[in-house]
Amino acid sequence: MIIKKFRLSGTEQIQGYSIANLISEDAQDWYEAQSLFEKDKLKFEFDENGIITRFSYDVSMLWPIGKSVADISKNLVPDGLSDNGEWMFDGEKIIPAPIDYVSLAESKKQILMSAATATIDPLEDASGLGIATKEEAELLVEWKKYRVLLNRVDTSKAPDIEWPEKPQ
Repeated sequence: MIIKKFRLSGTEQIQGYSIANLISEDAQDWYEAQSLFEKDKLKFEFDENGIITRFSYDVSMLWPIGKSVADISKNLVPDGLSDNGEWMFDGEKIIPAPIDYVSLAESKKQILMSAATATIDPLEDASGLGIATKEEAELLVEWKKYRVLLNRVDTSKAPDIEWPEKPQ
């Protein structure tokens, strides 16, 4: 069972409570559609890219605004399933989402560059003030070299990147 693209269709007042209604692209009401799902199957929400954003055996735990909903037999649920963006629905089964190695490498590079700069700044301060110890002056050179090498890392080659070694 797959019901696609739920959107907010309005709200109504019931016994003093404001109740939001969702409707699918084929005009199915969310509250009515819940009864169409089999109780013993895993129900899950997925976005327009197929990325699974929430799942439960209890369909009422889902709120698929802007999402689609499908179900799958227990024996087809992959080990390690999570709703952290690492899994997707291909229209038939749940599969691992493709990994964007370039984005991961760019994030790692930015984190390492920030850490290097945070280490270099006080060493540069000491050097600029003429109060750096011999050890601090040597560390400053090592960390600057590391930061330059890190800046040269070509993240488009991910995941096959040789990262420079951080100074000790």
